[in-house]
Amino acid sequence: MNFVRDFRKDCLAVMEAVERGRKFAFARFGTGECAILKGKPVHARGSHWHGDPERNATYYAALQTAWKCERPEWYVGAGCPCCNPAEHHWYKKNLHIPREGVTFATLFMGSNWKLFHDWLMARRSSYVLVAPHHGDFECPANTFEPNWDWTQLRENLLQTLNGTPVMLACGPLGKILCHELLDAATGPLIDIGSALDLELWGKPTRLYLKKPKRKKHFRQAKAKAANDRIKRLRNRTCVWKLSKKAVHKS
Repeated sequence: MNFVRDFRKDCLAVMEAVERGRKFAFARFGTGECAILKGKPVHARGSHWHGDPERNATYYAALQTAWKCERPEWYVGAGCPCCNPAEHHWYKKNLHIPREGVTFATLFMGSNWKLFHDWLMARRSSYVLVAPHHGDFECPANTFEPNWDWTQLRENLLQTLNGTPVMLACGPLGKILCHELLDAATGPLIDIGSALDLELWGKPTRLYLKKPKRKKHFRQAKAKAANDRIKRLRNRTCVWKLSKKAVHKS
């Protein structure tokens, strides 16, 4: 699998690689992960995890190790210039794998979300899901605080690695497990992020997952602004090279 950093093509490439049953791990490093890799405290807005480099040193070190992986089966999503130019620059400067192994951290969001979500839902019985709720294996919503020992979860997952894809919806721990399971894996390991949050949490956890507000409950201007922002997030197509000096504002 070679990424070309085209938002739709790379999403389709991941889905095709899973269907073909090939062994690989795909971990997405976004804004929160960037802060962790820099050794900074982090509290992720819109999610349930946060961490501190002193209290959560084991997690910070494990994520650093995952990011520095150089194996040919290791693929990463990194922050893109249209969402956060400074973050994108840091990721590009500190990459440890070839260019063809890198794509967007937001690959399963925006205009790709419905495609990927529906694909996951149609194949729910064909993969193992790790998530805080309604997963085949469960973990705390925030595994950083308190420091949750994921050793038993990792050992349980190792018993399932018979070629069955493993989908991880567990924040930074998903990246760590993608890396720690890669040696023993015989099939795909995918960090799916918030792609199934509507089903896992029973409500939207990110703005792009919300339904547009009904105008009758709000002043028209306020409702229009909120709906426009949701629409922009749902229709967003990230780019690796900006044709204009502009970034996404939502």
